[in-house]
Amino acid sequence: MNIKINKVSFLIMFFLSGFLYQEIFSGEKYALERNCGFWTNKLDFFSNKILYKPTSCEGQREDWYKITPYIAEFHCTTSNVGFLYLAHKLRAEKPVAAMTLLSAGIGSIVSHSIPRNFLHVVDTVTALSSVGGVIYDCKLYKYSVLKDTISNPLTLLPVLAIGTMYGADVGLARITSLNRYRAQWQTPLHVLWHLGTPCMIFLFLYFMQCNNP
Repeated sequence: MNIKINKVSFLIMFFLSGFLYQEIFSGEKYALERNCGFWTNKLDFFSNKILYKPTSCEGQREDWYKITPYIAEFHCTTSNVGFLYLAHKLRAEKPVAAMTLLSAGIGSIVSHSIPRNFLHVVDTVTALSSVGGVIYDCKLYKYSVLKDTISNPLTLLPVLAIGTMYGADVGLARITSLNRYRAQWQTPLHVLWHLGTPCMIFLFLYFMQCNNP
């Protein structure tokens, strides 16, 4: 009986993995517009130089240079104001978190303004550093604090909200069956991520302080 169950489970996992592979890595891609502007010319698209290689199609979040020739992704650039404001508000109480949130905001502004692949990597690293900054300042590296935080729905819900927004944003760019919706939803989703994440971090810190006065 166990052998039959294992075979069925194996077949289910095999077909599921094949489906996921097909969805993520194959099929027609619906790319956003990659126009030329102040920071990008036609030769850049064929360049192998690290400093000139444009951001990949999967990393792009907006049609380039639609508002101004000086900012590639205008809405995704300006929507980072929330990270800068939150960093300013937390500078005294949570200095490490404030510093890393500031670096995340600046990294994102530069990355969306100047569509270079290496700047997109910098954006990713600074975003991850902000997670580390919040963990450090909130002492979430301590098991007792982490346990209390996870068990409290008021602190857990903002984290889940951030994860959901991030997952939707990345999924829309990378899952083939969703690519057709990129032109309509990719930019609003990423702007929501930029504006919503600082709000969720603020709520997380507020509820955590209420739980640990």
